[in-house]
Amino acid sequence: MRREPLVVVGAGPKAAALAAWAFAWRETRRTWSSLPELPPIHIYERHPVLASSWVGGGYGYSDGTSQELCTPSSRDVIAGANGPPRLPHPARAMFMSQLGRFSYASYCASHRIHPVRYPSHRQFADYVGDVLIECHRAGAVDVVGLLAVAGLPAAAAPQVQPHEVTDIEPMAGDLWHVTVGTDAPIAACGVVVTGPGDAAEPFARQRGSAAVDARYRDGKTYWRDPLPARIANVQQLLTTFADGSPHVVIVGAGGAAAAIALDLIQCFVRATDAAAQDDDEDAGNALAITFVAPQAGLFTRGESTWEDRTLTYDELWQKLSHELRQAAKAQLVTGVVYRRVLARLNRALASAALEVEPGKVVWVDDGLDVRTGLRPVTDPLRVIVERSSGAFLTLGARMIVNAAGFDARWFLGTGPRGVLKRPAPIVALMRHIDLGLA
Repeated sequence: MRREPLVVVGAGPKAAALAAWAFAWRETRRTWSSLPELPPIHIYERHPVLASSWVGGGYGYSDGTSQELCTPSSRDVIAGANGPPRLPHPARAMFMSQLGRFSYASYCASHRIHPVRYPSHRQFADYVGDVLIECHRAGAVDVVGLLAVAGLPAAAAPQVQPHEVTDIEPMAGDLWHVTVGTDAPIAACGVVVTGPGDAAEPFARQRGSAAVDARYRDGKTYWRDPLPARIANVQQLLTTFADGSPHVVIVGAGGAAAAIALDLIQCFVRATDAAAQDDDEDAGNALAITFVAPQAGLFTRGESTWEDRTLTYDELWQKLSHELRQAAKAQLVTGVVYRRVLARLNRALASAALEVEPGKVVWVDDGLDVRTGLRPVTDPLRVIVERSSGAFLTLGARMIVNAAGFDARWFLGTGPRGVLKRPAPIVALMRHIDLGLA
Protein backbone atom coordinates (compact mmCIF):
# COMPACT_ATOMS: atom_id res chain seq x y z
CA MET A 1 0.00 0.00 0.00
CA ARG A 2 1.43 3.35 -1.06
CA ARG A 3 1.89 5.57 2.00
CA GLU A 4 2.75 8.88 0.39
CA PRO A 5 0.27 11.46 1.68
CA LEU A 6 -2.39 13.34 -0.19
CA VAL A 7 -1.50 17.02 0.25
CA VAL A 8 -4.27 19.60 0.57
CA VAL A 9 -3.34 23.27 0.12
CA GLY A 10 -5.60 25.40 2.32
CA ALA A 11 -7.67 24.62 5.42
CA GLY A 12 -11.08 25.84 4.30
CA PRO A 13 -14.46 24.34 3.39
CA LYS A 14 -13.09 22.04 0.67
CA ALA A 15 -10.48 20.66 3.05
CA ALA A 16 -13.19 20.21 5.70
CA ALA A 17 -15.39 18.30 3.24
CA LEU A 18 -12.49 16.03 2.35
CA ALA A 19 -11.67 15.55 6.04
CA ALA A 20 -15.27 14.60 6.84
CA TRP A 21 -15.27 12.02 4.06
CA ALA A 22 -11.94 10.62 5.27
CA PHE A 23 -13.33 10.30 8.80
CA ALA A 24 -16.48 8.54 7.59
CA TRP A 25 -14.47 6.18 5.38
CA ARG A 26 -12.10 5.38 8.24
CA GLU A 27 -14.95 4.57 10.62
CA THR A 28 -16.78 2.49 8.01
CA ARG A 29 -13.63 0.54 7.28
CA ARG A 30 -13.49 -0.59 10.92
CA THR A 31 -16.49 -2.82 10.11
CA TRP A 32 -15.89 -3.33 6.39
CA SER A 33 -12.20 -4.17 6.47
CA SER A 34 -12.21 -5.12 2.79
CA LEU A 35 -12.46 -1.45 1.87
CA PRO A 36 -9.16 0.01 0.65
CA GLU A 37 -7.14 2.10 3.06
CA LEU A 38 -6.88 5.80 2.34
CA PRO A 39 -3.49 7.48 2.10
CA PRO A 40 -2.56 9.90 4.89
CA ILE A 41 -4.07 13.34 4.30
CA HIS A 42 -1.94 16.38 5.19
CA ILE A 43 -3.62 19.81 5.18
CA TYR A 44 -1.43 22.93 5.02
CA GLU A 45 -2.70 26.43 5.81
CA ARG A 46 -0.59 29.54 5.18
CA HIS A 47 -2.51 31.76 7.62
CA PRO A 48 -2.76 31.38 11.42
CA VAL A 49 -6.51 30.66 11.29
CA LEU A 50 -8.69 27.97 9.77
CA ALA A 51 -11.12 28.92 7.00
CA SER A 52 -9.07 32.09 6.64
CA SER A 53 -10.99 33.41 3.62
CA TRP A 54 -14.14 33.62 5.75
CA VAL A 55 -13.04 34.89 9.16
CA GLY A 56 -12.08 38.46 8.27
CA GLY A 57 -8.94 40.07 9.61
CA GLY A 58 -7.62 40.85 6.14
CA TYR A 59 -7.16 37.24 5.06
CA GLY A 60 -9.94 36.97 2.49
CA TYR A 61 -12.86 38.60 0.70
CA SER A 62 -14.90 39.29 3.84
CA ASP A 63 -14.69 40.98 7.22
CA GLY A 64 -16.41 37.95 8.72
CA THR A 65 -19.40 39.75 10.22
CA SER A 66 -20.99 42.10 7.65
CA GLN A 67 -21.75 39.41 5.08
CA GLU A 68 -24.02 36.42 5.41
CA LEU A 69 -23.60 33.09 3.71
CA CYS A 70 -25.32 33.45 0.34
CA THR A 71 -26.50 29.84 0.23
CA PRO A 72 -28.54 28.18 2.99
CA SER A 73 -26.53 26.65 5.80
CA SER A 74 -28.00 23.28 4.85
CA ARG A 75 -25.52 23.36 1.96
CA ASP A 76 -22.75 22.49 4.37
CA VAL A 77 -19.54 20.50 3.87
CA ILE A 78 -21.50 17.26 3.39
CA ALA A 79 -24.29 18.67 1.21
CA GLY A 80 -25.19 16.55 -1.80
CA ALA A 81 -23.15 13.57 -0.59
CA ASN A 82 -24.51 10.20 -1.73
CA GLY A 83 -21.62 8.11 -0.47
CA PRO A 84 -18.81 6.58 -2.54
CA PRO A 85 -20.01 4.73 -5.65
CA ARG A 86 -20.10 0.92 -5.73
CA LEU A 87 -20.29 0.53 -1.95
CA PRO A 88 -22.61 -2.22 -0.68
CA HIS A 89 -25.81 -0.72 0.69
CA PRO A 90 -25.10 -1.52 4.38
CA ALA A 91 -21.61 0.01 4.08
CA ARG A 92 -23.00 3.06 2.32
CA ALA A 93 -25.60 3.52 5.07
CA MET A 94 -22.88 3.34 7.71
CA PHE A 95 -20.72 5.81 5.76
CA MET A 96 -23.57 8.32 5.44
CA SER A 97 -24.38 7.95 9.15
CA GLN A 98 -20.78 8.78 10.08
CA LEU A 99 -20.70 11.65 7.60
CA GLY A 100 -23.87 13.10 9.10
CA ARG A 101 -22.12 14.05 12.31
CA PHE A 102 -20.39 16.84 10.36
CA SER A 103 -23.55 18.56 9.14
CA TYR A 104 -24.16 22.15 10.16
CA ALA A 105 -27.22 21.05 12.14
CA SER A 106 -25.13 18.52 14.11
CA TYR A 107 -22.50 21.18 14.78
CA CYS A 108 -25.11 23.59 16.16
CA ALA A 109 -26.66 20.88 18.33
CA SER A 110 -23.34 19.73 19.79
CA HIS A 111 -22.25 23.28 20.63
CA ARG A 112 -25.73 24.47 21.70
CA ILE A 113 -25.77 27.12 18.99
CA HIS A 114 -29.06 28.36 17.61
CA PRO A 115 -28.99 27.39 13.92
CA VAL A 116 -29.67 30.11 11.37
CA ARG A 117 -30.43 29.67 7.70
CA TYR A 118 -27.87 32.22 6.58
CA PRO A 119 -25.04 32.46 9.14
CA SER A 120 -22.37 35.13 8.92
CA HIS A 121 -19.09 34.27 7.26
CA ARG A 122 -17.43 34.19 10.69
CA GLN A 123 -20.04 31.75 12.00
CA PHE A 124 -19.52 29.56 8.94
CA ALA A 125 -15.75 29.69 9.48
CA ASP A 126 -16.23 28.50 13.06
CA TYR A 127 -18.22 25.54 11.75
CA VAL A 128 -15.58 24.67 9.13
CA GLY A 129 -12.84 24.94 11.76
CA ASP A 130 -14.76 22.64 14.10
CA VAL A 131 -14.97 19.95 11.39
CA LEU A 132 -11.23 20.17 10.75
CA ILE A 133 -10.38 20.09 14.46
CA GLU A 134 -12.56 17.05 15.13
CA CYS A 135 -11.22 15.13 12.14
CA HIS A 136 -7.66 15.99 13.12
CA ARG A 137 -8.28 14.93 16.69
CA ALA A 138 -9.70 11.60 15.48
CA GLY A 139 -6.65 10.96 13.30
CA ALA A 140 -8.57 11.04 10.01
CA VAL A 141 -6.43 13.91 8.69
CA ASP A 142 -3.41 15.88 9.81
CA VAL A 143 -3.95 19.63 9.86
CA VAL A 144 -0.26 20.37 9.98
CA GLY A 145 0.65 22.77 12.78
CA LEU A 146 -2.82 22.77 14.36
CA LEU A 147 -2.69 24.46 17.76
CA ALA A 148 -6.33 24.07 18.85
CA VAL A 149 -7.27 20.43 19.32
CA ALA A 150 -9.43 20.64 22.43
CA GLY A 151 -12.39 22.46 20.88
CA LEU A 152 -13.22 25.80 19.36
CA PRO A 153 -10.64 28.45 20.29
CA ALA A 154 -11.29 32.07 21.10
CA ALA A 155 -12.11 34.05 17.96
CA ALA A 156 -8.88 36.05 18.05
CA ALA A 157 -6.58 33.18 19.01
CA PRO A 158 -4.22 31.61 16.47
CA GLN A 159 -5.50 28.20 15.44
CA VAL A 160 -2.68 26.85 13.34
CA GLN A 161 1.01 27.43 12.82
CA PRO A 162 1.25 28.76 9.24
CA HIS A 163 2.67 26.40 6.63
CA GLU A 164 2.77 27.68 3.06
CA VAL A 165 3.21 25.35 0.11
CA THR A 166 5.81 27.04 -2.06
CA ASP A 167 6.48 24.51 -4.83
CA ILE A 168 4.68 21.60 -6.49
CA GLU A 169 6.67 19.54 -8.96
CA PRO A 170 5.38 16.50 -10.91
CA MET A 171 7.47 13.35 -10.60
CA ALA A 172 7.55 10.02 -12.36
CA GLY A 173 5.06 7.38 -11.30
CA ASP A 174 2.11 9.70 -10.63
CA LEU A 175 3.86 11.24 -7.63
CA TRP A 176 4.48 14.87 -6.75
CA HIS A 177 7.25 16.71 -4.98
CA VAL A 178 5.71 19.24 -2.59
CA THR A 179 7.81 21.88 -0.84
CA VAL A 180 6.46 23.57 2.29
CA GLY A 181 8.26 26.77 3.23
CA THR A 182 11.99 26.21 2.98
CA ASP A 183 11.85 22.56 4.03
CA ALA A 184 13.06 19.73 1.84
CA PRO A 185 10.45 18.45 -0.65
CA ILE A 186 8.19 15.58 0.35
CA ALA A 187 6.68 12.99 -2.00
CA ALA A 188 2.88 13.07 -2.30
CA CYS A 189 0.47 10.74 -4.09
CA GLY A 190 -1.72 13.69 -5.06
CA VAL A 191 -2.31 17.39 -4.45
CA VAL A 192 -5.61 19.20 -3.88
CA VAL A 193 -5.30 22.97 -4.36
CA THR A 194 -8.06 25.07 -2.74
CA GLY A 195 -8.74 28.74 -2.13
CA PRO A 196 -9.66 31.70 -4.32
CA GLY A 197 -6.22 33.18 -4.88
CA ASP A 198 -5.41 36.87 -4.83
CA ALA A 199 -7.48 39.64 -6.35
CA ALA A 200 -7.11 39.95 -10.10
CA GLU A 201 -6.27 43.40 -11.49
CA PRO A 202 -7.47 43.61 -15.09
CA PHE A 203 -6.43 47.24 -15.64
CA ALA A 204 -3.42 49.50 -15.25
CA ARG A 205 -3.25 52.32 -12.70
CA GLN A 206 -0.91 55.15 -11.87
CA ARG A 207 1.72 54.08 -9.37
CA GLY A 208 3.15 56.37 -6.74
CA SER A 209 0.16 58.72 -6.70
CA ALA A 210 -1.01 59.50 -3.18
CA ALA A 211 -4.58 60.08 -4.40
CA VAL A 212 -4.76 56.76 -6.27
CA ASP A 213 -3.06 54.76 -3.53
CA ALA A 214 -5.36 56.16 -0.82
CA ARG A 215 -8.58 55.64 -2.77
CA TYR A 216 -7.95 52.29 -4.43
CA ARG A 217 -9.26 49.07 -2.91
CA ASP A 218 -9.60 45.52 -4.18
CA GLY A 219 -11.80 42.65 -3.11
CA LYS A 220 -9.47 41.85 -0.21
CA THR A 221 -8.16 45.22 0.94
CA TYR A 222 -11.67 46.69 1.05
CA TRP A 223 -12.64 44.27 3.84
CA ARG A 224 -9.34 44.65 5.66
CA ASP A 225 -10.66 47.78 7.41
CA PRO A 226 -13.10 47.11 10.27
CA LEU A 227 -16.60 48.59 10.01
CA PRO A 228 -15.86 51.85 11.91
CA ALA A 229 -12.92 52.52 9.58
CA ARG A 230 -15.08 51.87 6.51
CA ILE A 231 -17.70 54.31 7.79
CA ALA A 232 -14.93 56.86 8.37
CA ASN A 233 -13.72 56.31 4.79
CA VAL A 234 -17.20 57.14 3.49
CA GLN A 235 -17.38 60.21 5.76
CA GLN A 236 -14.13 61.37 4.18
CA LEU A 237 -15.71 60.99 0.73
CA LEU A 238 -18.49 63.31 1.88
CA THR A 239 -16.31 66.00 3.42
CA THR A 240 -13.22 66.16 1.21
CA PHE A 241 -15.16 67.20 -1.88
CA ALA A 242 -18.35 68.99 -0.87
CA ASP A 243 -19.69 69.68 -4.35
CA GLY A 244 -21.93 67.05 -5.92
CA SER A 245 -22.75 63.53 -4.81
CA PRO A 246 -19.87 61.20 -3.92
CA HIS A 247 -19.16 58.83 -6.79
CA VAL A 248 -17.61 55.37 -6.42
CA VAL A 249 -16.58 53.19 -9.36
CA ILE A 250 -16.69 49.45 -8.81
CA VAL A 251 -14.95 47.29 -11.40
CA GLY A 252 -16.99 44.11 -11.85
CA ALA A 253 -20.63 43.15 -11.55
CA GLY A 254 -20.52 39.83 -9.72
CA GLY A 255 -20.87 38.69 -6.15
CA ALA A 256 -17.83 40.54 -4.80
CA ALA A 257 -18.93 43.79 -6.48
CA ALA A 258 -22.49 43.53 -5.18
CA ALA A 259 -21.39 42.76 -1.62
CA ILE A 260 -19.04 45.76 -1.58
CA ALA A 261 -21.70 48.05 -3.07
CA LEU A 262 -24.18 46.98 -0.40
CA ASP A 263 -21.65 47.62 2.35
CA LEU A 264 -20.76 51.03 0.90
CA ILE A 265 -24.43 52.00 0.93
CA GLN A 266 -24.87 50.85 4.52
CA CYS A 267 -21.74 52.78 5.57
CA PHE A 268 -23.02 55.82 3.64
CA VAL A 269 -26.36 55.70 5.48
CA ARG A 270 -24.58 55.57 8.84
CA ALA A 271 -22.20 58.37 7.87
CA THR A 272 -24.98 60.66 6.63
CA ASP A 273 -27.10 59.92 9.71
CA ALA A 274 -24.18 60.95 11.89
CA ALA A 275 -23.60 64.08 9.79
CA ALA A 276 -27.28 65.03 10.02
CA GLN A 277 -27.21 64.67 13.79
CA ASP A 278 -24.07 66.79 14.07
CA ASP A 279 -25.41 69.54 11.77
CA ASP A 280 -29.04 69.20 12.82
CA GLU A 281 -30.02 68.94 9.15
CA ASP A 282 -30.25 66.38 6.37
CA ALA A 283 -26.96 65.73 4.60
CA GLY A 284 -28.91 65.52 1.34
CA ASN A 285 -26.55 63.81 -1.11
CA ALA A 286 -27.07 60.29 -2.43
CA LEU A 287 -24.20 57.91 -3.00
CA ALA A 288 -23.60 57.27 -6.70
CA ILE A 289 -22.08 53.90 -7.63
CA THR A 290 -21.16 52.88 -11.16
CA PHE A 291 -20.39 49.25 -11.91
CA VAL A 292 -18.06 48.88 -14.89
CA ALA A 293 -18.25 45.42 -16.45
CA PRO A 294 -18.63 43.84 -19.91
CA GLN A 295 -22.32 43.08 -19.35
CA ALA A 296 -25.64 44.90 -19.37
CA GLY A 297 -26.50 44.71 -15.68
CA LEU A 298 -26.31 42.76 -12.45
CA PHE A 299 -27.62 39.25 -13.01
CA THR A 300 -28.70 36.71 -10.42
CA ARG A 301 -27.08 33.35 -10.00
CA GLY A 302 -29.42 30.61 -11.17
CA GLU A 303 -30.67 28.48 -8.28
CA SER A 304 -32.92 25.89 -9.89
CA THR A 305 -33.65 22.22 -9.32
CA TRP A 306 -32.13 21.47 -12.71
CA GLU A 307 -28.79 23.01 -11.76
CA ASP A 308 -28.72 21.29 -8.39
CA ARG A 309 -29.37 17.90 -10.00
CA THR A 310 -26.80 18.41 -12.74
CA LEU A 311 -24.10 19.46 -10.31
CA THR A 312 -24.93 16.68 -7.82
CA TYR A 313 -25.39 13.57 -9.95
CA ASP A 314 -22.41 12.37 -11.94
CA GLU A 315 -24.46 10.64 -14.63
CA LEU A 316 -26.10 13.94 -15.57
CA TRP A 317 -22.83 15.88 -15.46
CA GLN A 318 -21.13 13.32 -17.70
CA LYS A 319 -23.73 13.90 -20.42
CA LEU A 320 -22.39 17.43 -20.92
CA SER A 321 -19.44 18.21 -23.17
CA HIS A 322 -16.40 19.96 -21.73
CA GLU A 323 -17.56 23.23 -23.28
CA LEU A 324 -21.06 22.93 -21.81
CA ARG A 325 -19.63 22.16 -18.37
CA GLN A 326 -17.48 25.29 -18.50
CA ALA A 327 -20.47 27.37 -19.60
CA ALA A 328 -22.57 25.95 -16.77
CA LYS A 329 -19.90 26.71 -14.18
CA ALA A 330 -19.38 30.22 -15.56
CA GLN A 331 -23.10 30.87 -15.21
CA LEU A 332 -22.84 29.93 -11.54
CA VAL A 333 -19.78 31.89 -10.48
CA THR A 334 -18.78 34.54 -13.04
CA GLY A 335 -20.50 37.92 -13.08
CA VAL A 336 -23.53 36.74 -11.14
CA VAL A 337 -25.04 37.83 -7.82
CA TYR A 338 -26.99 35.79 -5.30
CA ARG A 339 -30.66 36.71 -5.15
CA ARG A 340 -30.58 37.68 -1.47
CA VAL A 341 -27.79 40.21 -2.06
CA LEU A 342 -29.46 41.68 -5.14
CA ALA A 343 -32.78 41.98 -3.28
CA ARG A 344 -31.04 43.93 -0.52
CA LEU A 345 -29.40 46.18 -3.12
CA ASN A 346 -32.79 46.87 -4.67
CA ARG A 347 -34.16 47.88 -1.26
CA ALA A 348 -31.20 50.24 -0.77
CA LEU A 349 -31.89 52.27 -3.92
CA ALA A 350 -33.45 55.05 -1.85
CA SER A 351 -29.98 55.82 -0.49
CA ALA A 352 -27.90 55.30 -3.61
CA ALA A 353 -27.95 55.68 -7.37
CA LEU A 354 -26.65 52.52 -9.03
CA GLU A 355 -25.62 52.41 -12.67
CA VAL A 356 -23.91 49.83 -14.86
CA GLU A 357 -21.49 51.07 -17.52
CA PRO A 358 -20.83 48.31 -20.09
CA GLY A 359 -17.14 48.19 -20.87
CA LYS A 360 -13.82 47.63 -19.18
CA VAL A 361 -11.59 49.89 -17.11
CA VAL A 362 -8.21 50.31 -18.80
CA TRP A 363 -6.55 53.07 -16.76
CA VAL A 364 -6.87 54.89 -13.42
CA ASP A 365 -4.90 57.98 -12.41
CA ASP A 366 -5.19 61.15 -10.29
CA GLY A 367 -6.32 63.24 -13.25
CA LEU A 368 -3.64 65.90 -12.81
CA ASP A 369 -2.34 67.64 -15.92
CA VAL A 370 1.44 67.45 -15.55
CA ARG A 371 1.87 70.74 -17.46
CA THR A 372 -0.66 72.90 -15.62
CA GLY A 373 -1.16 71.00 -12.37
CA LEU A 374 -4.91 71.30 -12.91
CA ARG A 375 -7.41 68.46 -12.56
CA PRO A 376 -9.94 68.19 -15.44
CA VAL A 377 -12.39 66.24 -13.25
CA THR A 378 -13.78 67.41 -9.92
CA ASP A 379 -13.16 64.09 -8.22
CA PRO A 380 -9.65 63.03 -7.22
CA LEU A 381 -9.56 60.00 -9.52
CA ARG A 382 -9.93 59.70 -13.28
CA VAL A 383 -11.14 56.36 -14.61
CA ILE A 384 -10.80 55.56 -18.32
CA VAL A 385 -13.37 53.05 -19.61
CA GLU A 386 -13.16 51.36 -23.01
CA ARG A 387 -16.51 50.46 -24.50
CA SER A 388 -17.10 47.49 -26.79
CA SER A 389 -17.35 49.90 -29.74
CA GLY A 390 -13.77 51.00 -29.13
CA ALA A 391 -14.79 54.42 -27.83
CA PHE A 392 -13.45 55.70 -24.51
CA LEU A 393 -15.31 57.25 -21.60
CA THR A 394 -13.84 59.25 -18.70
CA LEU A 395 -15.40 58.91 -15.25
CA GLY A 396 -14.55 60.88 -12.15
CA ALA A 397 -14.51 58.97 -8.88
CA ARG A 398 -13.73 59.53 -5.22
CA MET A 399 -12.97 55.86 -4.74
CA ILE A 400 -12.39 52.92 -7.05
CA VAL A 401 -12.87 49.34 -5.94
CA ASN A 402 -11.47 46.52 -8.04
CA ALA A 403 -14.04 43.75 -7.52
CA ALA A 404 -13.32 41.97 -10.78
CA GLY A 405 -12.86 38.72 -8.88
CA PHE A 406 -9.88 36.59 -8.03
CA ASP A 407 -7.26 34.82 -10.05
CA ALA A 408 -8.60 31.25 -10.24
CA ARG A 409 -5.29 30.10 -11.75
CA TRP A 410 -3.18 31.50 -8.92
CA PHE A 411 -1.40 28.20 -8.31
CA LEU A 412 0.06 28.01 -11.81
CA GLY A 413 3.69 28.93 -12.21
CA THR A 414 3.09 32.28 -13.91
CA GLY A 415 1.57 34.15 -10.94
CA PRO A 416 3.25 35.69 -7.89
CA ARG A 417 2.12 32.74 -5.76
CA GLY A 418 2.44 30.16 -8.52
CA VAL A 419 3.52 26.87 -6.98
CA LEU A 420 3.00 24.45 -9.89
CA LYS A 421 6.26 25.00 -11.69
CA ARG A 422 5.59 22.92 -14.78
CA PRO A 423 1.89 23.43 -15.36
CA ALA A 424 -0.02 21.93 -18.24
CA PRO A 425 -2.25 24.33 -20.14
CA ILE A 426 -5.30 25.16 -18.02
CA VAL A 427 -7.73 23.51 -20.48
CA ALA A 428 -5.71 20.29 -20.40
CA LEU A 429 -5.67 20.37 -16.60
CA MET A 430 -9.43 20.84 -16.40
CA ARG A 431 -10.11 18.08 -18.90
CA HIS A 432 -8.12 15.60 -16.79
CA ILE A 433 -9.76 16.33 -13.44
CA ASP A 434 -11.63 13.16 -12.54
CA LEU A 435 -14.81 12.69 -10.48
CA GLY A 436 -12.73 12.50 -7.33
CA LEU A 437 -11.29 15.94 -8.19
CA ALA A 438 -7.83 14.35 -8.53
